[in-house]
Amino acid sequence: MTPAGPASGGGGAGGFAGLDPTVRGMAYMLASCVAFALVWTLIRIAGETVSAFMIMFARTAFGCLSLAPDLRGRGLAVLRTRRLPVHLIRGVTSVVGTFGIFYAVTVTPLGLVVAISYAAPLFTTMGAVLLFGERIHARRVAALIVGFAGMLLVLRPGAVEFDLGVAGAIAGTLGIAGSMLTIKALAPTDRSDTIVAYAFLLPLPVTFAAALPGWVWPGPVDWALLIAIGLLASVGQRTLAMAFAEADAGAILPIDFVRLVLATAFGAWLFDERVDWLTGAGALIILASTVYLARREAIAGHAGATERSDARPERR
Repeated sequence: MTPAGPASGGGGAGGFAGLDPTVRGMAYMLASCVAFALVWTLIRIAGETVSAFMIMFARTAFGCLSLAPDLRGRGLAVLRTRRLPVHLIRGVTSVVGTFGIFYAVTVTPLGLVVAISYAAPLFTTMGAVLLFGERIHARRVAALIVGFAGMLLVLRPGAVEFDLGVAGAIAGTLGIAGSMLTIKALAPTDRSDTIVAYAFLLPLPVTFAAALPGWVWPGPVDWALLIAIGLLASVGQRTLAMAFAEADAGAILPIDFVRLVLATAFGAWLFDERVDWLTGAGALIILASTVYLARREAIAGHAGATERSDARPERR
């Protein structure tokens, strides 16, 4: 990635486009944090009158609508894959992850749900070692241990009530990790737009069937909330993807702590929720461990790419 030239304060290469790519990545990450904090807050509000299943179906339906540009560009070719079983597994993990988090958000303090969700990359790293045989060295093992220690600090068995909301947040976090693992498995063979298309299309009938038993037609306010959730979630996903495209994960992941700050602030302001300092400290430990793991992975990936380049015959 080639850094852009210095901003000139005008058009062309100036302004936002003229910033260093890492700065742009951090800005996109910040926008994503704001969008997702608002999404979770609106889910909490909508959950007072609409079931979590209906909210999940609406979110999935809006995600399908966002596929329109890809379908116009490639048509049904966007669905071409030889690895449908892996996509099906991703669909299952996506449903589990989405419903677990959505349900938790409706009944559990927002800051606590965010803190638990930070552990998803830790489970992803463990899964990659167990399922894909990825090598793991002492430093990454230490980072995992520290990260899970932070998880214990957040949950504090015996001190924090282990209710359905906390169970939903943990299940959702595991679902997110499973989804990350399937993306890792699919990335070498399938296009990104194919992966995204199946991620929305496969869960659509499942979420619709789950929403049917308690179906209640939303009123005008509920429709507005569902539309806002769909739009903001799409903005959050897009800006998150742009953040990772612009900068290394280790550089932008620390910004994700803003999501906890905003969720906690919205929870205190709108719902009179309180998240104690131990939960915040545990979340910070988990996030720090995740940032370290991301940096180590980037270093390992760079070293591997260099070795492959050195082994390749030089062309003149």
